[in-house]
Amino acid sequence: MNLIHFFNPVVEVNNQQLLKAQEVTLSSISYAKQSFKGEAKICINPVFFSDEISKNMDSSCFDNVNTIDRSIKDIGKNRFSKKLPILGDLLVQALKNAKSEEDFLIYTNLDISLMPFFYDFVEDKIKSGQDGFIINRRTINNFENRTLSELFSVIGEKHPGFDCFVFKAALAKKFLTKEVCIGASWAGKVFYLNMLVLCSNFCVYRDEHLTFHLGDDRVWRSASYNEYARHNGTQVAEIIDEFICLNLDKNIKKEMVRLKANILNELGTKKNNLRSKLTGCIKKLF
Repeated sequence: MNLIHFFNPVVEVNNQQLLKAQEVTLSSISYAKQSFKGEAKICINPVFFSDEISKNMDSSCFDNVNTIDRSIKDIGKNRFSKKLPILGDLLVQALKNAKSEEDFLIYTNLDISLMPFFYDFVEDKIKSGQDGFIINRRTINNFENRTLSELFSVIGEKHPGFDCFVFKAALAKKFLTKEVCIGASWAGKVFYLNMLVLCSNFCVYRDEHLTFHLGDDRVWRSASYNEYARHNGTQVAEIIDEFICLNLDKNIKKEMVRLKANILNELGTKKNNLRSKLTGCIKKLF
C-alpha cells in the first residue's frame, strides 16, 4: 500500500509567516517519514505550478513532483488576481501516483505540520477498516524561536477547521469537485462532502495531537479573499445540490442542508430568498 501525501507549496509570496510555516511543515513531513515504523510506502508528492517548480526550495524529501498550469485566474478571467490552484487539478495529479486500488491519498494544507507518529496513526486507522478520515489540527500560538522538537512538545489548542484529509485513491476518482480553489473558504468542505457520501467507514478526529499550525491568523477570512469565498461557496452549494439527489442516509442529507444554509448565509442571501433556496433541499430529505 502507498500513502501518497500531496500538497501545493508556495514559492513566491509576500507573506513571510506563511513561508516560515511552510518551512516547518516540510521539515515535519521529512521527520515523520523518517520516523515511520509501518509497512506502507510513504510517497511525498507536492504539486507545483509548472512555472514555480522547486524554486529556492529544499526538495530532498520529495518522492514525486507533479505540476499544474491552471489557476483560479484562468477561470475567473478578470475577477481574480491571486494565483490559487484548482482543487480538482491537484487531485488529478496526485492520482497519477496511485499504483493500486489499495493506495490512499493524504492531502494537507501547505502550513499544516505533522507530528512524528502521524503516518503510523494513518496506517493504523486504515488497517482498522477506515476508508476515509479527517484529522483536525491543533494551533500553537507561541511559536517564535522554537525548534521543531520544541514545537512537537507543545499540545496546542483544539481547532475546528478541516485541513488534513485521508481517503482511498479508488474513491477519489469519483470525487465531485467543480472548480473550487484551495487557499480560500469552503475548500475543505469539498473533501468533507465527498468523503461523507463515498466512504463506507468515515470519521473526523477532532482533538488528537497529530498535526499543528503556527498561529491562527485565518488570512482567508480577510476582505481580499471575499470574492474567492463567494466563488467557492457557490461551487460547494452546487456540489450539495447534486449529492442531495442521491439515495443517501437522511442524516447525511440533513448535514448537507445545514452546510448549504451556512453557505447561503455567508453569501449574503436575504432571509426570504434563503428560505426559498433551502426548500428544495429540505423536500429531498423525504
